[in-house]
Amino acid sequence: MTTIRIFDRPAGIAAFMLFGVGMFGAAGVSAEPSSELVKLINEYRASSPTCKGKQFEAGPLAPSESLASVKLEPGAPWQQAMQQAGYQAGAAQAISLSGPSDAADAMTAIKQRYCEVLLDPQYAEIGVSRMDDGWQVIVARPLVSESLRDWMDAGQAVLRHVNKARRSPRTCGDQSFEAASPLTWDPRLGRAALEHSNYMAEAGVLSHADAEGVQVDTRVDNQGYDYRYVGENVAVGQGSAEQVVAGWLHSAGHCANIMNPEFTDMGAAYVNEPETSIYWTQVFARPSAGD
Repeated sequence: MTTIRIFDRPAGIAAFMLFGVGMFGAAGVSAEPSSELVKLINEYRASSPTCKGKQFEAGPLAPSESLASVKLEPGAPWQQAMQQAGYQAGAAQAISLSGPSDAADAMTAIKQRYCEVLLDPQYAEIGVSRMDDGWQVIVARPLVSESLRDWMDAGQAVLRHVNKARRSPRTCGDQSFEAASPLTWDPRLGRAALEHSNYMAEAGVLSHADAEGVQVDTRVDNQGYDYRYVGENVAVGQGSAEQVVAGWLHSAGHCANIMNPEFTDMGAAYVNEPETSIYWTQVFARPSAGD
């Protein structure tokens, strides 16, 4: 969702997403305007917007080529269309829109009518198609991957995807980052991440603070890690390590945490609570000189 928290530098945020209404048949598809609309939707979610009198915290949606390729037909079940596109969804909604000629106008129209859908926290991925006669937006929560094992295996898979991202220069919003050194797994940071994922899953909330207001700096202190810098990303709804990192990389704040050269260590964990969702926490840190 949309908070950035770091102690001594910027860190933290959250993730997942979106909506449903309408359909139309496929014509020519354009990729660039679709990417622009995804960007605008994620910026909207990151702004802690108010919708119908309620303020929302919503994280980035990871673009999915499979969702973008789904062809919804009137009267046809969406599950079948998803399967034909190779996407396994736990839940999904769609919006079709005709009229707006560019992404900015489309965003204005969708936000006016479907702000609650755009800010729905159960979805994690998005597919946008620009057709000759309009737009199709699908948001979905993927099924949890069968390959997702215990939290530490998943956390170290997150680390592998993060280090792959850090190998190349990257732009995060309006910040440009050079390639950064790989992060190292630290079990203390992993335990701090697991503690917070457990809290979020049990409470059914996406937040950087627990019920007592405790934040990542205190959780890391409690694990015996003496930090100089510490930060955190959180997310909900993604079914695999690859999906959660992809979502973070499409958010300026999360992405900046991942690429931050000040961080040297990382831990990550998920907790899957069937009655709420799957919650992820990623903790970054750099030790003080004496640690």
